[in-house]
Amino acid sequence: MAGAVCQICTEVLGYAQTLLQNNASETLVINYIKQGLCAKLGPLNQACSQYVDQNGRKILYELGQDIDPSIVCHEIGVCSTMKSKNSLKSIIRNKQAQNDAAPGPVCQGKFYFIYIKLTSYFKLLVLF
Repeated sequence: MAGAVCQICTEVLGYAQTLLQNNASETLVINYIKQGLCAKLGPLNQACSQYVDQNGRKILYELGQDIDPSIVCHEIGVCSTMKSKNSLKSIIRNKQAQNDAAPGPVCQGKFYFIYIKLTSYFKLLVLF
């Protein structure tokens, strides 16, 4: 499956590059990437879409600089031969780890209490 996803990414970003060369809007190209790539990733569709929302301008910049789409796919982590801490795969893995290690309501309540106390303290310092 990984090889197929890599191929799809390369094809989608190749056409996205053509759209950019023909002066298509950023919004149109980003939506094309979401439909052409993210929508084909099944349960990872939402994470992919969020990644494209956050990093779409960087992807478009690289495509606009005539960087080969297969290199861009490697950089974002869709193709597995290159690894990056900001890759789509890494972000998905990190989100899963964060969900597994998320603090419970009691812990969150204590952090909120400390936050309120610190905020009040700093407001007093500003007044004096």
